[in-house]
Amino acid sequence: MYRFQLFVSLLIVSVSANAVIKSNANNTSTSNLTHAESLIQSLHDARQLAEQSQTNVVFCASNVTSGEISGCEDSDDWSQGWIMYVDNFPLGEFNPLNDRLVKSSSPQSTAEIHIKGLNHRIRFNIDGSLLSSGVQSLQVCEAISNDGYEVVVPIVGQSSKKLVERCDF
Repeated sequence: MYRFQLFVSLLIVSVSANAVIKSNANNTSTSNLTHAESLIQSLHDARQLAEQSQTNVVFCASNVTSGEISGCEDSDDWSQGWIMYVDNFPLGEFNPLNDRLVKSSSPQSTAEIHIKGLNHRIRFNIDGSLLSSGVQSLQVCEAISNDGYEVVVPIVGQSSKKLVERCDF
């Protein structure tokens, strides 16, 4: 009788633990999807702003000093947040006196965001095209399981996302 009660107790505990683990994994996937979709919308907004206002618009990892955005971080890790700004004097760096900050994101606690490629910035020309020789992409990934979404930014057209099982950063 004791073994049967022990078996039933262990069965209940394992089923409950499995449900909690699956629920947590679904929350992480939903969180990554939300981060990816938010990033895609912001990239679309940046491209549209560049076209409509005939200005250069830049995306980059944010460099925050003493709580203030001081510019772009020269890093492929965008997990600490990113900024979008109108680059009025295309010098390649954010200058709060000349450039206009359009949007910023806060640090991501549940996801890692990394840009792939040599250039750590995404720059849209005045016609909305990428100032790049090829497609840019970012990965929005869960820090522990390393799965998530790849956000692809083409030279022209809409950004998109695709599911990745293993991030490669």
